Amino acid sequence: MGGVVSSEDESRKRDEEDESEDEDSIEDSDDSGDSSEEEDDSEEEDSDDDSDEDGELIEEVDSDTSFFGESDTTDSSDEDSEDEDDFIKREVIITENMLVGFGLPLLEIKAKVGAGYLDRFELTAGSRSVAGEKQISLYDELCGWFSTEFLPGGGALNVVRVAQWMLPLPKVTSIIGAVGADANGKRISEACAAAGIVPLFYEQESDSTGCVAKLSVDSSSVTQITHLSAGNAYSKQRHLDLEENWNRVKEAEYFFIPGLFLTVCPETALAVGEMSSEKGKTFALTLGNPQLCRLYKDTQLAVLRYVDFLFTNAETAVAFAQENEFETTDLAEIARKMCLLPKVNSNKPRVVVITQGVGPTVVARGYDEVHEFEVDVIESSSDPSGLGDFFIGGFLAQLVQGHGLERCVEGGHFTAQELLQNGNELAGACPFE
Repeated sequence: MGGVVSSEDESRKRDEEDESEDEDSIEDSDDSGDSSEEEDDSEEEDSDDDSDEDGELIEEVDSDTSFFGESDTTDSSDEDSEDEDDFIKREVIITENMLVGFGLPLLEIKAKVGAGYLDRFELTAGSRSVAGEKQISLYDELCGWFSTEFLPGGGALNVVRVAQWMLPLPKVTSIIGAVGADANGKRISEACAAAGIVPLFYEQESDSTGCVAKLSVDSSSVTQITHLSAGNAYSKQRHLDLEENWNRVKEAEYFFIPGLFLTVCPETALAVGEMSSEKGKTFALTLGNPQLCRLYKDTQLAVLRYVDFLFTNAETAVAFAQENEFETTDLAEIARKMCLLPKVNSNKPRVVVITQGVGPTVVARGYDEVHEFEVDVIESSSDPSGLGDFFIGGFLAQLVQGHGLERCVEGGHFTAQELLQNGNELAGACPFE
């Protein structure tokens, strides 16, 4: 089954420019921490006896809690009731390979350079751009001449890395995409392994590994320059269709694909979505950016039939609404209409999450549930690129552990705050409780 894909070269250039702000990053995502009302997870403190043998961890989650946090069945007048019979738990077994991301992997290269170095490559301090012919040699120079820090980068890898950081076991997450058969391909695989992520890359020899350089002259700004390269070369036929790879994907329960990947390999998104829907698994997608909503509208709609969780920011949500004749700019109504778009597995209501910077996070589910979650405004002391990826990673980490929607949004707000306050290194253990 194939999607209808626009092949305009100009659109690919625009897509790369969006990737320069970290692939498929939802720029207007929540720059806050905990914003939801209390979600009483104190009962989980008793889970110290959870089994972690054989790479498994059993977590206890309220089954008496609806997907929106509050119970659908409990009468609010029973607030004082704390009988064990009124607090039923269900077990969620955390294992390896539960969440698989698909995307355009980038090796993130951080380095401190002088102002003259930026001038040499015709870069403006604080800018975000796509590498041209004059900048291609920059990445190898950085690795050879400067003290550098390597991180797994790109939208999908950002999401997966954040989720893995929040999850209680290593190797719960995996990443699929194309890299080059080169030193940077090896570096990105090593960086993934160090973060607890299982890399399942399609290694090809035609293109070099994609990179994003983040150059600091001082603490006031970061200059970012992106080269997607091999990220655009992923092939379903040469990688996903191999029995070993497809079997591993089928073992997972959750799948994440950023909108930009639909411009690279829509047949992969359709195959994963169809399998996920048939087996009752969970498929998450982002819309990407406003240009994708216009140039890849048919592909988006084809894949959306399988999507259980749809993430976007306010600007892109409005663009999508305009392209699909929703005749409204109200985000709550847009989210509701997105939920009502055709869905193959209609027994599993779609959830739509729209972030809007410091504004409330809008969440809709099914036919008539629309909620808003306030965010806490904080001062940013770090490079905010990748903010949307961090929100989605925190959200999915809670979803994988079986938590309700309020807790998922809380997790997303927390990781967005982590980026703004401490940067994207994710050093040390995750303090989220």
